[in-house]
Amino acid sequence: MIAMSGTTPRGAPPALPSMQLGAAGDLLSPNGTDVKVTRRFKRKFEEIHHVTSEDHGHGDHGHEKEHHEPKIKNIQVVELGRYEMDSWYYSPYPEPYASQHKLYICEFTLKYFRKKKTLIRHLAKLEVRHPPG
Repeated sequence: MIAMSGTTPRGAPPALPSMQLGAAGDLLSPNGTDVKVTRRFKRKFEEIHHVTSEDHGHGDHGHEKEHHEPKIKNIQVVELGRYEMDSWYYSPYPEPYASQHKLYICEFTLKYFRKKKTLIRHLAKLEVRHPPG
């Protein structure tokens, strides 16, 4: 294999320009100006200089700082028309409804109720007997 000037042999990493870490953890060129850094370039730089992304503050991107507690299933049963279904996951209903064991949903308007009596009253006033749409 003949190596031409300005090329690198296959498998050899390309020569990286001399870079340095700035105060904020950003990569800077030798003259101190910002350089557009691609992921590949950044990975190569970190491999060569044994720097990890956690060392200069770019590791978690804020995701781990905002740790949320897992939400627990609040509504156990949903009644929709003549069907009764067990819920599997947390349901983001407003507070008076979220604390109920069973939630009643109108099969025609998809409106939700805390009590069966309220649903029956709603159905008595309802003129439409088909789902929305």
